[in-house]
Amino acid sequence: MAVLSILFDQCGFPDLALTAAEESVDLDRRLGLDELIHGDLLNVGTAHLNLDNDAKADACFREALALALARGDWANAASASTNLGNVLAKRGEMTKAIMLLQVSEIDRYDVDGRVRRR
Repeated sequence: MAVLSILFDQCGFPDLALTAAEESVDLDRRLGLDELIHGDLLNVGTAHLNLDNDAKADACFREALALALARGDWANAASASTNLGNVLAKRGEMTKAIMLLQVSEIDRYDVDGRVRRR
């Protein structure tokens, strides 16, 4: 379902992308696939953003960020932080947006576990 959501989004069908992304999150939760929920929440948030549902996008990105941080998934945490920063910037909350965007620069690790900046 997640791939379908991305394809709908890329083909210009944000409403179908939202439906598919929400189904992905529901399926993840029903099957206990905790490692996938935060990534699928990013898709739901992006679909909401494309439909100008900024408040719902904000909530999805915040939940995705919290879940990714809890799992130590720094790449998805960085994506959620970047997306949340964009929502905040769109609302004019530039100080908060800049802080989130700066934090999201750290999203990769070297093979020995050291943080590497993009």
